[in-house]
Amino acid sequence: PRVGRLFNLLPHDIGRSIAGFTNRLNAPLQESLEQVLQDGRPIEKEIHDCDGNCYFLRILSYRISPAARDGVVLSLIDISPLKKAETRLQHLSAIVECSADAIVGTDPEGRILSWNRGAEVIYGYKAEEVIGRRVRILFPTDSADSFDAMLRAIRAGESFTEEHRGLRRDGTVIHLLQTVSPIRDNFGRVVGASGIACDI
Repeated sequence: PRVGRLFNLLPHDIGRSIAGFTNRLNAPLQESLEQVLQDGRPIEKEIHDCDGNCYFLRILSYRISPAARDGVVLSLIDISPLKKAETRLQHLSAIVECSADAIVGTDPEGRILSWNRGAEVIYGYKAEEVIGRRVRILFPTDSADSFDAMLRAIRAGESFTEEHRGLRRDGTVIHLLQTVSPIRDNFGRVVGASGIACDI
């Protein structure tokens, strides 16, 4: 049925040449089919239909005997949901990366896993200088209580917003408004936290 919709085929069309049918794909197929039939090399690529849906196209030759060229198998896998998810992820990544606020991702133990450009500007560290280190380096030495309270809240799955003092790479103490939220896996377990800090 799916092939029927894409190629405007009906059951009684079996036996007729595919070249005689229009299709809903925005790609010339006849040339690719002939190429695979002649040289036996498979073709794999992404194509779209008239509605904007994305498919992974694969054309393979099949041979009953080594010397024969019996035909080709054309398969189309609808990858539109994957493409939409990729687009959404790219959009969210761009938002995070371009934000003027510091956006920092950590594991439940407070080790830094991600670091955006806003964090570089606010804290003065490049990402490669802090990834893998504990977020404790972003707090003044006399703010151990704030740091410990933040870790407890993360592990308990709590979100909170508060003003606190941060520490830049050059030792300057800055005042921040920070929101910390837990990151959960598909089972609801807390696997980390995201912190968004605004220099106030």
